[in-house]
Amino acid sequence: MTNTDGLFLENVWVATADGIASTFQSNDLSKPTTLQISHTNTFSLADSIAIRQLTASAEQLDSASKWPYKTLRAKVVVRGETIFSGYAEFDKFSNGWDVTLFQEKKNLFDRLDRSIRTANLSRYDHDWTLEQVNLHAEATEGVCYPLVDYGLLSGNATANDTIFPAVYVKTLLTQLLYEEGYRLVGELGNDDLFKRLLIPFSESDPTSHDDQWSVDRKARVTWQAPTEEVDRGTLGSRYFIDRVQPYNLDNLVDQGFEQGKLHNYTTSSFSYVCDTAMRVRVQAFQAFKGLVVTGAIEVVLSVLVNGNEVANERFSEGAPYNILYYAIGNVTLDETIGCQAGDRIQIHLRAQRQTDLGAFRFTMYNDPNNSWASFTPDPTTHTGDRWPVARNLPDVTGLALLKGLAFLMGGTWSVDPFRRQVAFVSLSKIVNNTANAVDWSKRVDTGTEPGWIPRLEPYAQINYLTWKESDETKKAQVAPRGLSSGETTNYGNGVIRVDATTLDTDMTLFEMPFAASTDSDQSVPGYGNPPLIKIRTVSGSGSSSSINNQSTVPRLLLVALGDTQPMQTKRLKSDGITLEEVTVNLRPAWFGMRPNSAISNDTPFTLSFSSLLLNRGEQCIIDRYYRGLLRVLRRMRVLEVSVHLMPTDIASLDFERPIRLQRVRIGSLSLSDGLYYINKISDYVDGHACMVTLVAF
Repeated sequence: MTNTDGLFLENVWVATADGIASTFQSNDLSKPTTLQISHTNTFSLADSIAIRQLTASAEQLDSASKWPYKTLRAKVVVRGETIFSGYAEFDKFSNGWDVTLFQEKKNLFDRLDRSIRTANLSRYDHDWTLEQVNLHAEATEGVCYPLVDYGLLSGNATANDTIFPAVYVKTLLTQLLYEEGYRLVGELGNDDLFKRLLIPFSESDPTSHDDQWSVDRKARVTWQAPTEEVDRGTLGSRYFIDRVQPYNLDNLVDQGFEQGKLHNYTTSSFSYVCDTAMRVRVQAFQAFKGLVVTGAIEVVLSVLVNGNEVANERFSEGAPYNILYYAIGNVTLDETIGCQAGDRIQIHLRAQRQTDLGAFRFTMYNDPNNSWASFTPDPTTHTGDRWPVARNLPDVTGLALLKGLAFLMGGTWSVDPFRRQVAFVSLSKIVNNTANAVDWSKRVDTGTEPGWIPRLEPYAQINYLTWKESDETKKAQVAPRGLSSGETTNYGNGVIRVDATTLDTDMTLFEMPFAASTDSDQSVPGYGNPPLIKIRTVSGSGSSSSINNQSTVPRLLLVALGDTQPMQTKRLKSDGITLEEVTVNLRPAWFGMRPNSAISNDTPFTLSFSSLLLNRGEQCIIDRYYRGLLRVLRRMRVLEVSVHLMPTDIASLDFERPIRLQRVRIGSLSLSDGLYYINKISDYVDGHACMVTLVAF
């Protein structure tokens, strides 16, 4: 051992490497639902002057050191070779520290365990207008507008407020990695399916802000004053109450009158002040009694913005009305008003007679039960507003996205902490990489009896690859190959069958964090049936019908590059009354069967794990990405063998290269020539044999 060997924390030598037994884990085929990481076991680091100096005596309870609460850069060097580079965590102190080492891959995955909504995609934010829809028609990165039935499609016509943008997965993943100091490299970026992969909109409503934003700005206010009595005859003036309502109470919390922490409502000026551009839902209530002997009366509640009336609600009655003076009436105002930063909103009350002559009487109630207003900023995005791209992604984590892509494409992720690069590695590529196999025949400990297992846990005879369930996929059952006659599974799911009756009957290998999308029952002439993402439903009929909004399970879709499909929609003209027809160009999109305009030699694939009964020549996911696993499962053989590895072997370890064992006898096993996938290297210590788990293919 040289003086450069040992364990280094923050580039400071702290101990020899003798007590560190390293375990290196590939993408564990026995745990298909996890992204495996290389790591070492927890070990004890003896208390020493070097450790105390490095950590500012963190072992002392009254120490102000922050080291136990943060990760440290770590590396292990043996015979001049760096066999480990990553991070260290101090777990426990008892006459020394219990330390856990983990590689950059785990640290990166931990940091990506955050919502994809946190990604900075602001450069793709745009005005949600039909002009912008057409401008994004041919975008191959960032966002595009796919042709999707969100529940209201009819032929080649779609509602303009159900034309939603979708985000390219490649753009999102690249940004997430960039924010962690990494870049995506390798062949994945050139994969024809990956380039076309989208995350479409799947929420009940698009939003510009979260709910907390609205809560911070909300205000509900009232006032307390004596009841007003107005008793007038024919000679009275036309207006008898004409004022801005003096709501000055915002601190009756037990009665529901309070403000958000930004205090947008000013009790001295009776005004709600917008701190930014927003839509505000304004609600107001006024109770009163009215009596009309002759003529007619009117009570009007109005919304004033900067002193100008923009909306109102009114109550009016003519004689004779409420002669016994018993019935209590009210005016209820409920309007959503678009405002700019700095706009002032007030509530105005007017009680008046509508006729030149009249005899009437008013009683106006001025208390919290009968006179109040509320101001609630609307976080919803409306057509014409700025569309915040990241805000309207589904609430899925970056880690879940990485796992989903690994499941979808049959592989795992390789992280290079030195070059700050992330690459996707498919099992099929490893299995096919026989020309670059590493020969460990002379490294085998031939004196230690090996073990081999004729099965690979947890695989069963029938292995399901599944998407999240939705109401539509549950109803649309399919019978993929590998199932017996009459057996079905949800739309989009797939089956890998293993011919080994010693295995369990069936199991689910994994479930995607996204749902499959069935085809709509609406056909676009000359195009076909777009995918259905049902976030709009219609209840009732005729004049009593209403549209209901609902969120659904996050989705993935494929989109054609370079092609568009013209669709018809309508919007209000600037007069706010007249409707005009507009043609928008949307991207052909699909999950299962391609629409007519997307059929080409560049798009021969589907997102269904198994082939669909109805198809146009699309290759399913299992056929496209799972040939490597199919080869492994064809005849399962797991070999556990003792191996003498050098520090140079560990330093140059590449899980993407298979291992070759040829013309070697190990105990009672004679191996002629075989290729293996490295599943795990356990308890490696320099100078000692370690156990290696290999999977034959």
